[in-house]
Amino acid sequence: MIVKHRGYDEEHKKFVYGYYTKLIEGIRKFDCIITDDINGLTRFYINNQETINPSICQCDRNGIEIYNDDIIEWINAQGLDDGIGKIVWNNKESCFYVENEKHNIYEPIYNVIDECSIIGNDYENSNYLD
Repeated sequence: MIVKHRGYDEEHKKFVYGYYTKLIEGIRKFDCIITDDINGLTRFYINNQETINPSICQCDRNGIEIYNDDIIEWINAQGLDDGIGKIVWNNKESCFYVENEKHNIYEPIYNVIDECSIIGNDYENSNYLD
């Protein structure tokens, strides 16, 4: 399975969604997101590698695909207090978690996935976690 990614395109000032690759042109390497739409394949060069994130292959309750570093809000989730947190990968458990260090939240995503909504992402809206 090829996992979709997103990255922030500085030229167009927006996130682009597609497939991540490294392009080599001469001796230079570029991080790139390749999109496939009605115009064919388009490549977007991503200058800030920290904005490149994989999809977690799950959608929020509104049907919007969730990506690592998204900020979500949940209400009435499996006995948890309502809250806000950021999606992070846990290498030890090999799964995505939702985290909010300020409020001491660290829960597997499956505990909140059915009751969550994306409200932003860490790149554009990190203030939501304050």
